[in-house]
Amino acid sequence: MKAQVMQQVAAAVRSGEANHAAAPARTATSFRDGAQTDAFRRLHQRVGPSLEVYLRPENSTPIQIKGTPLYKAIPGGDEEATAKAFLRENAALLLLQNPDEELRLANRQADELGGSTLRFTQHYLGLEVWPAELAVHLDGGGNVGMVDGAYVGTPSDVAVRAKLTAGEAEARARDSVADGAKATVSPPNLVVYAPVDQKPRLAWKMDVSVALDQDWWVVIDAQDGSSLAKISRVMSDNVPGSGVDLLGVTRSLNVWQSGTTYYMIDASKPMFNPTTGEGYIETDDARGLTESQILVANTIQNTTLVVSTSATSWGNPDAVSAAYNLSQTYDYYYDRFSRSSYDGNRGNLEGVVRIGNLANAFWHPTHKMMFFGNADRYAGSLDVVGHEVTHGVANSIGSQGVLFYSGQSGALNEAYADIFGEMIEARTKGTNDWLIGSQLSTIIRSMSNPPAYSQPATMSQYVVTSADNGGVHKNSGIINRAYYLVAAGLRDAIGGRDAERIFYRCLTVSMKPFSQFIDARLGCVAAAEALFGVGSVQALKTAEAFDSVELYAAPSSAAQPANVNAAVQALDSALFIRRHWFYSRDDLWRWEGAMGDASSGSSLVTSVKVTRPSVVGNGSGTFFVGADDSLCVIATGGTNFSTQYAGLVHSVSVSPEGRYAAFVFNAAPRLPTNQIVVLDEWRSDKA
Repeated sequence: MKAQVMQQVAAAVRSGEANHAAAPARTATSFRDGAQTDAFRRLHQRVGPSLEVYLRPENSTPIQIKGTPLYKAIPGGDEEATAKAFLRENAALLLLQNPDEELRLANRQADELGGSTLRFTQHYLGLEVWPAELAVHLDGGGNVGMVDGAYVGTPSDVAVRAKLTAGEAEARARDSVADGAKATVSPPNLVVYAPVDQKPRLAWKMDVSVALDQDWWVVIDAQDGSSLAKISRVMSDNVPGSGVDLLGVTRSLNVWQSGTTYYMIDASKPMFNPTTGEGYIETDDARGLTESQILVANTIQNTTLVVSTSATSWGNPDAVSAAYNLSQTYDYYYDRFSRSSYDGNRGNLEGVVRIGNLANAFWHPTHKMMFFGNADRYAGSLDVVGHEVTHGVANSIGSQGVLFYSGQSGALNEAYADIFGEMIEARTKGTNDWLIGSQLSTIIRSMSNPPAYSQPATMSQYVVTSADNGGVHKNSGIINRAYYLVAAGLRDAIGGRDAERIFYRCLTVSMKPFSQFIDARLGCVAAAEALFGVGSVQALKTAEAFDSVELYAAPSSAAQPANVNAAVQALDSALFIRRHWFYSRDDLWRWEGAMGDASSGSSLVTSVKVTRPSVVGNGSGTFFVGADDSLCVIATGGTNFSTQYAGLVHSVSVSPEGRYAAFVFNAAPRLPTNQIVVLDEWRSDKA
C-alpha cells in the first residue's frame, strides 16, 4: 500500500509547490519572543539536524539543549572557557541578558564517560537567584554536547532593596514553624527567590531548625513579609565479627578493636584513611534518649559508641542491623558506581539508633548522619537504609545538592531514594520485591503497583496538595512506576543493571535543585543515549516507560530542513469540510484569496467524510477521507486528485514536513480499529 500511495502523494505535493513561496525554518510557538526564535535558528544552522531543544512551559527557558556537538572545544582553552563561550553566544535562546555576569561556576564534576559537568548558579545584580542552576556537559574532547537547567530568564522589575530587615524576617520565619521561638536560625541571606513556576521575588532565606526531624529552609518576602516557602531539609522515612540483628539473623560485621573492647566502627572500606582516621562507618546509640536530649546547641551530644567485649556478641540488635545495612549500602554505591560513600569523597557514614520518641528513620543533611527511631525496626530494613542514604547522595551533588524537598523536585528525591533502596536490596539479596519497607510491620510503598498503597501511577492521577511538602511521598509513585517498567515491567524490559546506570547518571549529572518530572524524563533518555547510544534499546525503553506513566516530551523546536517544513509567508488560507443541507452531502472546500476564491470559498471535492483534512506544512497538498471511507489526496490548487482503498480508511493525518503519514483503518464499516499505523518516508523527494 505504501509504495502505491507514495506516488500519488509525490505528484500532489509537487504540483502544488509553485503556488506557495519558500520561507525560513518553522519555529515553535512556545518560544517566548522573536529574539529567542532567531537564536534557535542560528544554533540550528550551525549544529544541524541533531539539535533538540526542550523548553519549560512555565517560563520558556530551555530544560535541555542537545546536539552533536553544540559547540566545539576552544583550542588552547579550558572547559570553563568553552562552556562560557557557548552560553554567551546563545544568551538569547537561554533568555539571559549577560551570561558572563549572571552565571557563576559553582561545581565541576567528572563524568564516568570521560567528560565533565560544569554547574553554574544564577545571580542578579549581585544576589543569588535561588534555587536556580544550569549545567553544561562536555565530552571527553572538551566539546559541549548538552546543556540543561532549572532556572528562570534574567529577572526584571525585581527590587533589590528590602523593606523588611533581617531581624524582622527572622521573626516571621520563626512564626511560620511550630515551636519556632526555640528554633536555631541561621543568619538571613538576601536572595532573589525564583522557582521555575513563580515570578521572581526579593526574599530573605534562612535555615530554621527546631529538632532533628524539623529543619527547614524558610523564605520570607523581603517587601511584604509573607512566607514564600518552607522547604524541609530532612528527608524522612577491620576485625571480623558478627551479631544478631532485629530480624534475628546473624550478620557478618567489621568492627574496631582497642585492647579488649570492640567498637561498632567499620574501618575496612576502601574509603578509610589510616593517616587521618577518617572514612569509616560508625553506629552510635541514643539509648532511648529523645531528639531534644541528643540535639543540644544544634550539635549531636549524649549518644554513645556501641561497644562489646566480644567481636561476635552484641547486645544491641538495632546497632547490628544499622551497621550491616550501612555497610551494604556503601558497598553498592562503590561497586556499581565507584562512589566512595554518600558524598563520593570518602565521607564518614554514621548512624544513631534507638532515639526514644522517634517512630521514623531519616537522613539529616546538616549533620550528615542517619537517625533511627526506637520502634518498628527501621534499622533492620535494608531498602529503607539505602533509601535514606540516597537522600544523602542527592544532597551532596554539586555545590548545593539537588532535588529540594518540595513538590515535584521533592517527589523526585523520594523516588530516587526508593529506586536505589530497591537496587541495594537486589544486590545484597540477589533479587528485590519492589516493596519499600517490606521488612517493617507495615509496607510503605509499591513501585510496581503504586495505587495499592494510595499513590498515583500516572500523571493523570497526580495529586495536588499542600500537605507532605507538596505531596513528595504521594507523587513519587509516578517515577517509581516508570523505573519499575523500564527495569522489569515492560515487554523486553532492560533489567536492573542497565536501568540503575541510567537513573544514577540522570541523578548525578542532570538533576538540579528545582528539577521537575519532565527534567527526569529528558535526563534519563539523555543518560541512556550517552551510555548505550542514540536509538539503543535502553534509550527506547526508557522513553517508553515514561510514556506509560504519561510523562511525554517532544522537542519544543522541530529541526527540519527549511525547504521541506516551511512556514508560508502569505495571507491566511483554509481547507475545511462544509456540510451541504440541500444535497445531503459533505464537501471539501478551500478558501484562499491568492487563488481567486470568493469570500465563501470554492468546492474542491464533493462527498467526503466529516473528519479533519490534514495539510502538508508548506500548504501544497492535503490528505482526507472520502465519503466511501477511501484515502484521498489532492493538491490545494485543485489538481492531481486521487482516491483509492474504498471502505478501508477511517482517518488519516500527515506530519507538517510530509514525511510521516498516520492511519486509523476500519475494523468494520464505520468502526475504527484501536491502532494507529505510522508510515515513514512519505516526503515527495523520497517517492
